[in-house]
Amino acid sequence: MHKQIITSTGYGGTGSSAITDLLKEFDSGISMGDAEFWFLQDYDGVSDLEYYLIDGNHRSKVSMAISKFIKYIKTHSTFYNKFFGENFIKYSNEYINSLVDARFKKALSDYEVNNSFLKLWYFKLYPIMQLGIKKILKQDTFEFSPKIRLIDKYYSIPDKNRFYIETKKYTSKLFSLLDADNKYKFIAIDQLVPSINTNRYFNYIDNLKVIVVDRDPRDLFLLNETHWNGASYICDTTNIYEYINWYKTMREHRKIEEKNDNVVYIMIEELIYEYDKSLERLYKFLGLAKDEHINKRQCFNPDVSKNWTRLWKKYPKYKKEVEIIREHLNEYCYK
Repeated sequence: MHKQIITSTGYGGTGSSAITDLLKEFDSGISMGDAEFWFLQDYDGVSDLEYYLIDGNHRSKVSMAISKFIKYIKTHSTFYNKFFGENFIKYSNEYINSLVDARFKKALSDYEVNNSFLKLWYFKLYPIMQLGIKKILKQDTFEFSPKIRLIDKYYSIPDKNRFYIETKKYTSKLFSLLDADNKYKFIAIDQLVPSINTNRYFNYIDNLKVIVVDRDPRDLFLLNETHWNGASYICDTTNIYEYINWYKTMREHRKIEEKNDNVVYIMIEELIYEYDKSLERLYKFLGLAKDEHINKRQCFNPDVSKNWTRLWKKYPKYKKEVEIIREHLNEYCYK
């Protein structure tokens, strides 16, 4: 039986780290706190790799996806080494090697170069220079093909079953490093998966539980207006109607996605104002006993967290905006 992996996620600024803070209070598990592990859902991460190797398999795009994943691992190794040690690079390389079916040298393509000067040099100036030299030397230029730098490239054509098996081996090996002595029944990590298209990620991790945390749209709006001052993780709130449409659209997936018994939705306000009731709900969902919760309120204290809720009482000048939000997003508003 694989150790239970619990992850919290949200929609940007909605309070997912409250769950990993709460789970620090249990003696039966280990929580990474507010550290966010994005390597599955991030740009050029595992989910992108699946798309380009499986659904969008293309002889050129496959190589690009593999190269980008390798680069992603190297770029983010400093962060992940804090938790996994040097084995993060080792296991990541073993993972990608298990998926690669062919390695070869091939000419660099223009879409593989981001620097505009290098692109100009490799694909414009250098070929012109080569052609000019051939003409000066009076060499045959018929069907001239310039010499382009050779780089390592890859190809893979795995089926979904193979991809999922290797990915689960990879994540299992990584997560085992977080509990080397195998002392705990669960590991809690923030942001392993997104709140949208969540079912896709159950193919990557064994024994996964997902807690999606949301926040009252009025408070999310007011937090951005009064404290965050234009946070990058939510849309601009200058135009109230654009904000309303953004908030609603980001949650439309709930109406169309297949229900999953291993995914639960909870509002941060429920966790605060209905603390005991929410705990009972989470105990049941996660299969945890009340007596495992030995440090209640030590890491997540609802009496402290409530200071960041019902902000319209503190900022009455936003009364009009709050009323508009309530009118259009009533189904998402807490009591």
